[in-house]
Amino acid sequence: MRRASGRDSSQSTAVARRRLRVGVAATLAVDAYVHAKDARNYDFNGPTISERSPFPIEAGAASVAAAVVLLWHRRAGCLPALTIAASALAAVMLCRYINIGALGPLPNLYEPTLDLPGKQLIA
Repeated sequence: MRRASGRDSSQSTAVARRRLRVGVAATLAVDAYVHAKDARNYDFNGPTISERSPFPIEAGAASVAAAVVLLWHRRAGCLPALTIAASALAAVMLCRYINIGALGPLPNLYEPTLDLPGKQLIA
């Protein structure tokens, strides 16, 4: 049986890291697209923050994080991506399964259905 040389293993590691970065960036791009597209499905009727307010913020943050992951090949570049992805997942799970009601200036974001446009893509 042949053992892979150090050079072969480092090349395969670099390829795996590149694929992982592209996959993470693609996932963040989907997150940005869904949030930018679906913002119009929510009312803009709050005194300070409405149901629509977080959508463009999340879309912009996901776009920037995707660019950072693709362009800056450092481990520290993955931290914003992890933070944005975790916050999006937490928001979806919280708003889908738990009715926490309004929190301060945030309106009640509870949506117990996945029938709305864009919801199937993120599920």
